[in-house]
Amino acid sequence: MSSSSASASMEMPALIQAMVAEFLQLSPGVFATPVVLSRMLAIVQEEKRLCMLSEDMPAFGLPHRIVVQWEGRSKSSARLRVQVMEALLTDEDYVTKQEAVFEKFYPATSDGLLAGMVDAKEALANLKRGFCEQCLAQRPPQRKLKGKGFAVCNGCAVSAAFGCKRVY
Repeated sequence: MSSSSASASMEMPALIQAMVAEFLQLSPGVFATPVVLSRMLAIVQEEKRLCMLSEDMPAFGLPHRIVVQWEGRSKSSARLRVQVMEALLTDEDYVTKQEAVFEKFYPATSDGLLAGMVDAKEALANLKRGFCEQCLAQRPPQRKLKGKGFAVCNGCAVSAAFGCKRVY
């Protein structure tokens, strides 16, 4: 028996298995299996619109939230709209923060739902990092989220890497 076939049959250490399993879970103990995703998709289809809060309700307003909507009459023509909405914590926020900071459409399938979950979680993490100050300083101001690992949005980071000042 060759060493490569022997190593292929070795079992992964328990610590590594636990770390891998953690990435395959939608929430603690709930794995991203086709059956689970199909059940969740059926819930979205039945409810038509779900608004999920990222944290506990504040004394006034709404925290950051993710909205998932089922759009379409039949399953074959349906799609999912996934939005990440900024917190509304003052009276003014209810006027100025009505636009989603992230919005994307996905096929109304288990894979589309999973992709929407991943993208929305990333957008929510970006929202917690804040907005790009360079884009807010532009005229007119643009509300772009800071990118992962950057002090600015992804567009400004790439633009600066090319020696430029602005992304259109």
